[in-house]
Order: sequence, then structure tokens, then C-alpha cells
Amino acid sequence: MRWCVAALGSLACAGVLSLSAWTNTPNWRNADSLFYQAMSFEVGGMPAPAARARVFDSPLARPAIAQEPSVGVLAWQTFESQFSRRRWLVPTLTAAVRPIAGLRALPDVAIVGYLVFGVALCLLLASRFAVASSLGVTALCLALAPLRNWGLRPMTDSWGLALLTAALLAVLVVLARGRKWLALWIGIMLLLSLTRDLAVIPLAGLG
Repeated sequence: MRWCVAALGSLACAGVLSLSAWTNTPNWRNADSLFYQAMSFEVGGMPAPAARARVFDSPLARPAIAQEPSVGVLAWQTFESQFSRRRWLVPTLTAAVRPIAGLRALPDVAIVGYLVFGVALCLLLASRFAVASSLGVTALCLALAPLRNWGLRPMTDSWGLALLTAALLAVLVVLARGRKWLALWIGIMLLLSLTRDLAVIPLAGLG
């Protein structure tokens, strides 16, 4: 019962704090968002150069180009694209929901990651502390301006935090309940490796 209270309470809190993000115009000023958008088209079968051209030559890229003109240069796009090539989870989710969400697919996937992070953080805290305290700390963390600013952008940050926290929680489950839960931790770590370069943190914590 306490786990349900923690999960539902944190989900409600994250939902309230992210409410405006569902309706406001997404922040596309970071070029990373454009690369993930292009990769989502690759998931649908479009060649990488054509996918990047579709995104970077569209009005979607104008805020990023206005902030940094080199974003509009093809040579820069080709060089920078290599740094996001392993982060396929969010682009894949984006491609999956695009028939429903349309142009808001990537921003909406990022917001869902913010919600998942809130639940994972509260469950992690509730495994050691009282539910009320865990909910309070989770709400405070979710309300932090840097977390809301970056976590609600159309990027992979929110899912990286969510899976990192879930991996730490899964480690505790394995240690408490045995190796039958090891597959859960391995699966989360696999997804994390396809989201952000953070897998070393749960490994260090386990060590």
C-alpha cells in the first residue's frame, strides 16, 4: 500500500509541475533536440543525411540556428551527430507515438520521462524513509528550476535521470530479494545505455 501511495503521490506532483509543458511551445533552441528529432525519422527508415536535412532545414531549427549560427552548417551537423548516435531510446519512443502526437511527439516523450523520474525517485526514497518525507523531497526536487528547465525540454535528460534512478532502485531490490530480480536491473541498465552516458554511476554504486 505504501508503494502505491508513493507512486501515485509523486506522479500527481510531477503532473502538476509539468502541466504547462503539455501546452506551451517546446523549447527547440538546443541542437541536441534536433538530432534526436532527426534520429526518430531514421527509426522510420529514412537515411541519416535525409533525416537531418528534414529537421535542420525546417522552421523547427530556426531558434537553435539563431542562437548559434553554426548549427545550420552541414559540416557541423555531420560532425556533431556522432555524439548522440548511441541514444536511441527516446528517438524510438518518439517514432512510436508520432502517429498520435504529431510534431509534439518528442516533447511529450520527454515530459513522460519527467513523470517517470518523479515516481522512480519517490520509490527509491520510500525504500529507506517514510512515504511522507519521500514525497516532500521528491516534490522539492521536481520543482527545482534546472531540473524542470532541462528535464522538460525535447531531449533525453529526463529519461536519463529516470532510468538512472530506476537502476539504483533495482540494485536495492536485487540485494534485498535475490538474484531473481537481476534481469530487471540488467534491462534497466540496457535502456540507460541507450539513453544517456550514465551507466557507470549505478555500476559504481553497486560496487
